[in-house]
Amino acid sequence: MTRKKLGIAVQTVLWFGLLWFVWQSVEKLPGRAEIAAFAGAGALEALAAFAVLFTLALVLRALRFGYLIRRVAPIGWREILVAFPWLFMIGAVTPFRLGDLVRAEWVRARGGDGPHTIGLWLAERATDMLCLVTLGLVGMALTPAAESYRPVLLTLTAGVLGAYVLLSLSPLFERHIPVDSLRRVLAGLSYLHHPREHLRILLASFVIWAVMTAAFWVGLWLALDQPVPLAMALLCVTFVNLAALISAAPGNIGSFQAAAILSLGFFGIPAETALLVSSALHAGGLGVTLCAGLFSRFFQFFGFGHGGPDRRLQRYR
Repeated sequence: MTRKKLGIAVQTVLWFGLLWFVWQSVEKLPGRAEIAAFAGAGALEALAAFAVLFTLALVLRALRFGYLIRRVAPIGWREILVAFPWLFMIGAVTPFRLGDLVRAEWVRARGGDGPHTIGLWLAERATDMLCLVTLGLVGMALTPAAESYRPVLLTLTAGVLGAYVLLSLSPLFERHIPVDSLRRVLAGLSYLHHPREHLRILLASFVIWAVMTAAFWVGLWLALDQPVPLAMALLCVTFVNLAALISAAPGNIGSFQAAAILSLGFFGIPAETALLVSSALHAGGLGVTLCAGLFSRFFQFFGFGHGGPDRRLQRYR
């Protein structure tokens, strides 16, 4: 069995493990009456609020993507902003977010460097992971019931920090790499050596995840129809997005619900209620992703986002 097939097999087993966790946690699946009562008690408002804040985070992601991509390709802002929802959707609906790699081909087709783009993507994902584990540690510090999981998150944090440091140092060895494509991937990490650029991306990423935390906080507040602690939102946004890394199903289906049940359980929320709440929030985020992505593709098909190469950006190539 090849390494790729082994990785997919392991992650698939983990995903089915998450589904098994959901099945074991929920004693009785909600019936039609329970779902109708929940929908009338604030679920639609929670879905809508989550969708609005998720949209804001999507816009911020597009700006961060554009800022990075314009370092390596002569692409104008209009084309980037029109195309990004489609590129984001491809990543969101494919198993293990493998669709994110389409970004490299999209940039290459517009005069950029594909391997360099993969390097930028790796740095971006590493920064997101750093933000998530930081939020998770804060959430656990505020949640005594989650103390048993603290060693796991601390271990994960150490791993993320170690990987982040390695990525930051890797461009130093670029000249010693014999494979040209790998050298170009490492070149995409070069901005990590520029403090001002690095700080900008780091701050932008924390703002994105602050907005996502607000989305969970407001969504949970409305869905549960009661004030909820910030720690609940912090743990939920952390667990849900970490679980997405091992989701073999399109759209993070199953892993989203399992992670939400686990995180809400620390605060005494019954698994059945957590399943309904997480499904409502998931529907809001997935609905925005699909609608924005399809509209993006429609505009691209009719050429609304094509503005030609931005000659001012040639210096970044």
